[in-house]
Amino acid sequence: MSTLTPFTDMAPVPRVLVDVPVVEFPAGAVTVSLVRECEGRTIGVRGGKRLPATSPIILTDHEPGFGVESAYTVLGHDAAGNITGSLPVGSTVVDFDGVVVQQPLDPRLSVQVKRLVSTAAEISRETPGELVYPQGHGLPGLIGLGPRRGVEGVHLDLFVSNHADADALQDTLGTYEKRQLPV
Repeated sequence: MSTLTPFTDMAPVPRVLVDVPVVEFPAGAVTVSLVRECEGRTIGVRGGKRLPATSPIILTDHEPGFGVESAYTVLGHDAAGNITGSLPVGSTVVDFDGVVVQQPLDPRLSVQVKRLVSTAAEISRETPGELVYPQGHGLPGLIGLGPRRGVEGVHLDLFVSNHADADALQDTLGTYEKRQLPV
């Protein structure tokens, strides 16, 4: 039987332990992937892509949503990589009321922060494209020139309560000496 175990401590971040036995994989799968659906978005769980279908999935999801339902699904793939089926694992809620800034590839680089009220007061997502005015239509249409982009240029006002947390935040974001991937 599959289990989803949420942890709310900062060791290293709030997370979900996912355990799915082989008998619960889609029939005929050569490899399996684990995906999470949270607030209408389906995202592959980091480290859970195209795993061998001969071993159970025992994986820690370090990026679940806090205070909202996260539903997990196993996708089965054939030898060519085509999806052969999917089976729901279950859903859980990580009951954590806080804000964590973490390095996605290394969750040990993380710190709990307080978000000030002015944080993300304005959010926009640019969608590259061109407005066109088709004949016979009263409104223009947008011809997209690629996928919708992520949020850019968001102003973050964060607060930490001590010097150790400030140092941890700086390590997570990177310095000139210790470069990190953008968070």
